[in-house]
Amino acid sequence: MSDEIFEEFKKNAREYVAKPVVIKAVRLRKQIKISTEDGVMTGKRGDWLIQGTQGEFYPCTPVVFFKKYSKILNEAEQAEWEKNEKEAKRFLLHSRPSIS
Repeated sequence: MSDEIFEEFKKNAREYVAKPVVIKAVRLRKQIKISTEDGVMTGKRGDWLIQGTQGEFYPCTPVVFFKKYSKILNEAEQAEWEKNEKEAKRFLLHSRPSIS
């Protein structure tokens, strides 16, 4: 990106928030290959398989999934969701390189 475009961005960029979107997802029990508009993607065991708003399917890593989505829960599902979310956060903390 040129310096001119970057300066224009810094000067005029405004903040936006993503619209709430409801998706369907399931945790993968084994590795799968999925044909998408962007080519063949691999979903690994433990990843999430998402059906998007246009009916498309794609895999998502647990770390990204828990950053981006919250489950619409009933009372019985709350504990399991919190457990999975904590696992993803713990993985994220342990996978960051240390800064010296």
